[in-house]
Amino acid sequence: MALNDEQQESAANGALYQISTPASTLHAPADAEFSWSDGHLEVTKRFHFDHTYVVSVETSAKFDGAPILAGMSWLGGFGDLTVSNPAPIDTVPFRFLQRERKTYHHCSQEVGRAEKWPHGVWQGGKDWTGIQDRYFTAVFLPLVGAPPGSLEARYWKVSRTVQVEGKDTEEPVPQIQTAASAQPVAMRVYVGPKDYDELKKMNPPLHSLVNFGWLEFIADPLFHGLKWLHNYIPNWGWAIVVLTLVINMLLFPLAHFQLSHDAENAARRSRDQTNPGEI
Repeated sequence: MALNDEQQESAANGALYQISTPASTLHAPADAEFSWSDGHLEVTKRFHFDHTYVVSVETSAKFDGAPILAGMSWLGGFGDLTVSNPAPIDTVPFRFLQRERKTYHHCSQEVGRAEKWPHGVWQGGKDWTGIQDRYFTAVFLPLVGAPPGSLEARYWKVSRTVQVEGKDTEEPVPQIQTAASAQPVAMRVYVGPKDYDELKKMNPPLHSLVNFGWLEFIADPLFHGLKWLHNYIPNWGWAIVVLTLVINMLLFPLAHFQLSHDAENAARRSRDQTNPGEI
């Protein structure tokens, strides 16, 4: 829950909510409503689950019966806190935003400076935004049909304690909040693995979150070639073997030319050493 008043926000995020459905287990497709009130602040959250990684969310807040600015938040990042010697979160591009059809990735060090993005300052013009680690992501998406640049968000980080080489170590935990409004805020949230095909099917497409690195011009066609082979060779191991053989066959003429050239140079050097006086 994202509220402009930090005390209200802390109370809302630490509260025990009451669920509207009496069922102990929900099966998709399903709806669930959670509500909480302390007599002054009243918060309602509605969720719709289907058989995909996308959850439809609507949230609203009132204080003494009057609507107040409220938004959605993802607090706590990703990762298993029980893992020993985890990868430093500063090495993982954790926050991203899509603006004008370009995806921007930022690490914790770039976002966590309070003077740059202080708590409570909202920035608009986002097509979609969210948080991620190497394998999973949570993406805040506008409703289908919403115009580009309709999201606003704010970012910051807090600290958590992790075990690194047997010692307690403080590291930043990125957080994100989005879409503050005095009216009920409704949007979609993708929470799941960074599966290229799943992300590409989203509206808008999210496959740009799969970052192949600076060798993308090589890795991207190899990735798609491997996936194509896997359609015919259901074992990933054998698909990799076949792809390796295909690449070696394609490069064989170049390798053969290089070997022949090296052999000629070696033979020439040998003749020169055998007959050093010849010109």
